[in-house]
Amino acid sequence: MSRTHLCVLGATGFTGKRVAYELASQISTLHAENKGFTWSIAGRRASALEEVLAQIMKIVGAADGKDSDNTEKGLLPRIISGVDVTDVGSLVKMASQTTLVLNCVGPFAELGENVVKAVLDASEATGQVTHYADVTGETYFIERMVRLYRDRAAKLGCTIIHAAGVDSIPTDIGVLYAKMQLGADVVPAGIEMGFTLQSEGRMTFNFATYASAVAGFASRKELSANRKQLFSALPRATPLAVEKGLSTGAVKPKKSLGGLVQYHDGFHSHVMPFFFTDPAVVRMSQSLMLEAEVKDFQPISFVGYFTLPSLLAQLVVIVFLTLFAGLCDFAFGRALLLRYPSFFSGGLFSKQGPTQEQIDQTSFTVTLIARGHSKALLAGAAPGSKIGPDVTATIKVRGPEPGYVATPIVFVAAARSILKNGEAVNRGVLTPAAALHRTDIIKVLNEDGRVTMKKVA
Repeated sequence: MSRTHLCVLGATGFTGKRVAYELASQISTLHAENKGFTWSIAGRRASALEEVLAQIMKIVGAADGKDSDNTEKGLLPRIISGVDVTDVGSLVKMASQTTLVLNCVGPFAELGENVVKAVLDASEATGQVTHYADVTGETYFIERMVRLYRDRAAKLGCTIIHAAGVDSIPTDIGVLYAKMQLGADVVPAGIEMGFTLQSEGRMTFNFATYASAVAGFASRKELSANRKQLFSALPRATPLAVEKGLSTGAVKPKKSLGGLVQYHDGFHSHVMPFFFTDPAVVRMSQSLMLEAEVKDFQPISFVGYFTLPSLLAQLVVIVFLTLFAGLCDFAFGRALLLRYPSFFSGGLFSKQGPTQEQIDQTSFTVTLIARGHSKALLAGAAPGSKIGPDVTATIKVRGPEPGYVATPIVFVAAARSILKNGEAVNRGVLTPAAALHRTDIIKVLNEDGRVTMKKVA
């Protein structure tokens, strides 16, 4: 049996089934971009996979899920059951049957490494390269995988891409787009990011994101130790403006109440530091691209914020975050957080997730304010003069509800870019921008029209 183009691992889970349905909705495009396209869905239980297949049949209009013609022609996915992320042998067998594994099984810090290893082992054993992408938002897992496996992946010709969901494609690929919008005659200096959630009613988000945050806060010590090892082997991505003693132009938020309350004039909003993985992913991309000696690459400084609608909202978030961070330091505290997510998040996260109405009413915007110095200004700037940027571009990345809707959209866009761009996709263990900066992923997203990147000023 020939290898499929891609396999959705964890296709019966919260994210996996939505990724499978998104692939099914784009089946004609996948066939147009990949000759003889075929795909598969993998998980532990055949019965659960059959339920997902039944829904895929409705999406693609197939009459019979057991019709071998529909499967071999790539309309319907093959089913690979008995795949358990704790069983490396089953993972290697699955990985050897496909070109690209889309891993949707979290939490990744606990369950992701086996899949990464299996992809590399399968590539080595078969002599046929298998690539990998996931939707993790766990910084420690990402940076640990880069440290442990990047050399082996590059040697085998494998692409391993972490954080290919809403964590962190809108921001990381958005930074690429923002730098382009400054223009060819401008040297980028810095980018500020503001992440805004919008809803017509009360917002509720999925438990997986919350669980990742718990894992992230709990692994702060491990993250620090791993980061020291990793970045001792990677180049420091220092902007040219900083090297010359110039200003990046970043706006410093106005602070009050001992720095707890912050207001950012650029975003016209109360803000707080962005504590999910986007800033770490952007900085990782900068270092990896610098290491790869990407042509004309210029590193930037980066800072990320959540934007908040009011002072009251900021104060409420501060209270909940203080309690959250304190409990994360203890095993019993983490158990409480995971058992009662709604209580400890003020109703923002729950195991039940949002209603369909809440999903339909929710959207996100990533605002990127990019600043740079024109080459003419740089040529005459004295070192240490603190001269600020003279060129600015503001980018808006807009999309629907991030967890249930936008993540499958951007993940499938990444998968399409990996499959159809061949050698333009970089090899190694990478973040989205470091892997996909030579591909057409921005075009793919903008032409799809559901998650878009546009220059607004």
